[in-house]
Amino acid sequence: PYSFIDQLLSGKCNVVPLLGGFRDGGQVTLVMPYFSHDSFKDFMTTMDAVWIKKYMRALLTALEHLHVHKVMHRDIKPGNFLYSRRTDQFLLVDFGLAHFQLEDEEEQQTKKRKREDDEEEAARSAKRQKLSSSQSQS
Repeated sequence: PYSFIDQLLSGKCNVVPLLGGFRDGGQVTLVMPYFSHDSFKDFMTTMDAVWIKKYMRALLTALEHLHVHKVMHRDIKPGNFLYSRRTDQFLLVDFGLAHFQLEDEEEQQTKKRKREDDEEEAARSAKRQKLSSSQSQS
């Protein structure tokens, strides 16, 4: 679904934005902007603890954004998590191996029923505990 991909690759949370896409036979091509970045090898030798924390926070922000949308990147490496010293910006790129987990309606209904069952069981348990407490006080 286009709206899902559009929301996922909106350019937010350190994830590369999607400019467009097209299908050519069995091949799908996603169009993303060029991102001028520094080589990881050029700045890794000067990384201190504060900078490593910044790098990891930016990477984990990108991964959290993907996981919220049920996407597993599956190719995390320095060459796919780019950084520009000039703009002080990070960007996660290369979704060629990504796995998109789209739930169908039946799975959603099953999860909803399980949540409702769990809530009912919790309510019954609380009622039993309250009843047990009041009987022991008598």
